[in-house]
Amino acid sequence: MFRRTRGWPLLLLIGLLLAGGCDRSPEAKKARHLERGDRYFKKEQYREAVIEYRNVLRIEPTNPRAFEGLGLSHYQLGEAGQAFRYLLKAQELNPNNVDVRLKLGTIYLAGRRPEEAEAEAAFVLEKDPKNLEALILLAGAADTPEELAPLADLAGRIRQNGAIWVVSRKGKSATIRDVQVIEAARSARLVDNKVVSFSPTHTALRLVIPRALRSR
Repeated sequence: MFRRTRGWPLLLLIGLLLAGGCDRSPEAKKARHLERGDRYFKKEQYREAVIEYRNVLRIEPTNPRAFEGLGLSHYQLGEAGQAFRYLLKAQELNPNNVDVRLKLGTIYLAGRRPEEAEAEAAFVLEKDPKNLEALILLAGAADTPEELAPLADLAGRIRQNGAIWVVSRKGKSATIRDVQVIEAARSARLVDNKVVSFSPTHTALRLVIPRALRSR
């Protein structure tokens, strides 16, 4: 009996060492960093989330979840350049990620690349024809009167004090005129209350629900 039990401490020590080794394995470390990154992101602690997602990429340089997390975190921080880089890679690794495609489309639109923005919106709407963010993006990237059709659907879905910005070309290269945007807005029971020069090549109209039609 004595000889049989004497080996127990050694076996216990080996078991603890094996458990500790598993806990320090690359897969375990990656899982911990991903979990922490997701937790920080949900808490809107985006700087902390960025650190954790970068730690994941040190272990697995092609992890799609980490690229998505980095792209969305930088996007929320207003760092479009960094966000674009990671979102583009996330799209490459997972082309069907709707959230990534929408954020890319928004960055394209802000970067005065409406054609690319429209392509991202169209991809999402193929999968989800009622996706509000994609409809807004598509209307915002309008280049023809026909592309203003989503305004009718959007009008009933924005907040009472919300707005829709329609960005289109201006000057000689314009393919749609402000008067056409205003006409489409009126058909959707919206009115324009602001126009700005979005860029040297594009203009933007702000469309809102008329005060008389807002719920009290």
